[in-house]
Amino acid sequence: MEIWAPWETSRHARALLGPARPHTVVTQQDQEPPPDEDEEVQGRGGTWIGPLACVRVVRRSRPDMAALPHVWEAVEAFLDCSPSCTLTRAAAFGSMRLLRGISARSGGMVTLDAFYKQAQFSGAMQHAAARGDLEMIRWLLAFQPGGLVTRAVEHAARNGQLEVLRWLKQNHDHVFWGANELRYAVEGNHAELARWLQDNTRPPTKLRAMNLAAANGNLELVQWLHEVRHEASSSAAAKAARGGYLDVLKWMDKHSLCKHQGVPVEDAAAGGHLKVVKWLHKSVVGIATPRAMNAAAANGHLDVAKWLHRKGKDEWTLAHCHVAEQTPTEGREREELV
Repeated sequence: MEIWAPWETSRHARALLGPARPHTVVTQQDQEPPPDEDEEVQGRGGTWIGPLACVRVVRRSRPDMAALPHVWEAVEAFLDCSPSCTLTRAAAFGSMRLLRGISARSGGMVTLDAFYKQAQFSGAMQHAAARGDLEMIRWLLAFQPGGLVTRAVEHAARNGQLEVLRWLKQNHDHVFWGANELRYAVEGNHAELARWLQDNTRPPTKLRAMNLAAANGNLELVQWLHEVRHEASSSAAAKAARGGYLDVLKWMDKHSLCKHQGVPVEDAAAGGHLKVVKWLHKSVVGIATPRAMNAAAANGHLDVAKWLHRKGKDEWTLAHCHVAEQTPTEGREREELV
């Protein structure tokens, strides 16, 4: 008898099961989400089928073993890993069936430590909110009615899940609005969601969100943050220069958002953005530094390094000739020293 490893069993089981039925619809919540920063969820060789499904496939292929149901029950109980699965991990898999099974086996987790239960609930809510899985969110809130969902709100904002935020605003009281959700919405380029948060919550006045919008080159959000939230950040221009977003730079210069601090040319040079480098050299907000050519060369931008070298050499020559014309004797002495 051929023996398969667990991950090989999954592949063979998939082959035996064949293609999905025509009426089967794979929804977003059926797909495994990307692992959270705090918890890594790994599949089984990239093709994960639950061990119980594998047992059922093998059982169907061996009708001669039907007379031994107790053996199959023991095998299924041995391979069933769901008792050790946490609420957070079940939510990461997007499985409502697994969540209900965990709740049923644990009696609603009423005997667990309150802090541990809140931590599991919070982790599960973060996965569900990031996917926009309203069905799972409703179930989790019925399971833990007074659970705090601050981190879940932040994950929803980061992923642009506006419907989740609207639903939580209308149906759940235990939400601390006004933390970092607006900042995450701007960072994710979700302009509509950012406007909704501004109108329906109380974001902090000093978020420095313009830096994030400028770093993404999102001119619409930069304009909105300045006009509605009255944000003005000189460092945001440097972020735009590093990203090569000339339209953002021009708009910020037009509205005098760069004049207090200026924009170092080396930021644009490090990103290899020659057009931005040239514009900064012509504008009054550009700050030419000796490190600009080094930044371009260190990042492999030869065209920018050549232009800066030629520009610096031409400027030095013009300045030298100007001094020599004014004081010929002093100019000759400087030439000898050089």
